[in-house]
Amino acid sequence: MENASFGTALRNLRRERGLSLASLSALTHYSKGYLSRIETGERPPTPLVARRCDEVLRAEGALAGLVPARHRQPGGFLRPAQLPAAPRAFAGRSAALAEIDDTQQGHQVVIVSGPAGVGKTATALHWSHRAAHRFPDGCLFVDLRGFDPTGVPAEPADVLARFLRDLGCSPASIPAGLEPRSVLLRTLLDGRRTLIVVDNAATSGQVRPLIPGSAGCRLVVTSRSRLSGLVVRDGAARVVLAPLPEHEALDQLGRAIGGRRVAEEPEAAAEIARRCGYLPLALRIAAERAQARPSLRLTTLAAELAATRGVLDLLATTEDEATTVRSVLSWSYRALAPDAARMFRLLGLHHGGDLGVPAAAALAGTGHRQARRLLDALAAVHLLEETGGGRYRFHDLVRLYAADCAEADESPEDRSAAVHRLLMWCLDAAGRQPARDDAPGRLDTEGGNPATAHGDPDDLDEALERCEQALAILRRAGDRASGCACLNDSGDV
Repeated sequence: MENASFGTALRNLRRERGLSLASLSALTHYSKGYLSRIETGERPPTPLVARRCDEVLRAEGALAGLVPARHRQPGGFLRPAQLPAAPRAFAGRSAALAEIDDTQQGHQVVIVSGPAGVGKTATALHWSHRAAHRFPDGCLFVDLRGFDPTGVPAEPADVLARFLRDLGCSPASIPAGLEPRSVLLRTLLDGRRTLIVVDNAATSGQVRPLIPGSAGCRLVVTSRSRLSGLVVRDGAARVVLAPLPEHEALDQLGRAIGGRRVAEEPEAAAEIARRCGYLPLALRIAAERAQARPSLRLTTLAAELAATRGVLDLLATTEDEATTVRSVLSWSYRALAPDAARMFRLLGLHHGGDLGVPAAAALAGTGHRQARRLLDALAAVHLLEETGGGRYRFHDLVRLYAADCAEADESPEDRSAAVHRLLMWCLDAAGRQPARDDAPGRLDTEGGNPATAHGDPDDLDEALERCEQALAILRRAGDRASGCACLNDSGDV
């Protein structure tokens, strides 16, 4: 009877205002079917739908007073508005924003995935602010700290308790346990249009309890992980961000330091963008250096960034660890399992382009199956990119960081042994591969060696030439110990 009383009052007010159910649905952003069931008493009204109908029908709170007491939240419903400020100097990502628009039409959950520093949070927040009007029942936001300097991811049960309080539940009314809290969140959001933005997730298990049940709600997740479990089990859509194209990187740089400076030194600006790997975080740090020194020519900044091993030190700020390229990469590195972390470090010793599973297996001293598993684990958190055909490559800045990790966390002996294993594999591959320009797995692809010889060396000159080619690989890898060993091998020949 309580539901019927509210439903009757709603129907009478709607008709007095000359509105059809379809018109009321369009004005309140609740579905026509949902409002019809409320009017007939089949569904109980929520405080939020009552307040919204009061606003649209100019009922001055009459409907809110008719909501049955047992359906009212202690302290009243609170409309959350938790989105952090939209990022300034945001540029580009038009394709990604359009893709999020498209996917959220048919998916409850949208994952914005990509490597560290690529602008996942900025893109998600930019889209969320632009789409906030579609969610009249408010926006919830949380940082799950999946990849974080504290190393302590947020517990979903704690996040749910916070969400429930933010929606108006008293602490005493919040149940204990993950599942009861998840059920209560779905109950509170039933029939509502609320946006939930979950930043920096580590696993699907962190996110799954936060998925709302209402068709009008959406969950946008950012993560360095692919979160494949949400895609497979929960039907989530995934939007993957790559480094910016050059014109968008220059646009972002211009917005940050002024278009005039970029226009005055276009070649230097393009070099800065290239040295930053077209990563938004690196571009913002470089722009901050330029802003802090207005008299600094971009040509000078580009030259500073050209000191390859010094790029990571330059792409840093002095007061905020979260705005340091090396730091944000370290959060991904520290989250790796020990065997994957070792593979990551050792891959930093390879200074060529992409490489395949056999070369990675040789470098790490593992079997091919284990090497592929580890490479896939690194690609899953966007520390590597799979280029097709079982081949993988680093982003330039990630390669530099991996090399730093190898120097810091691997002994000289272990680094030397790894490079020596790769060298032996390269020489063996050169002996097994035909001398064709399109031959897959050629030595120049794996190690930067322009070898075309095949078969065992027939004479002293050919053997010495191979050792000299191998020595070039080691010099590019900066491995002096293995270089000396290679010279000794030359002497043995």
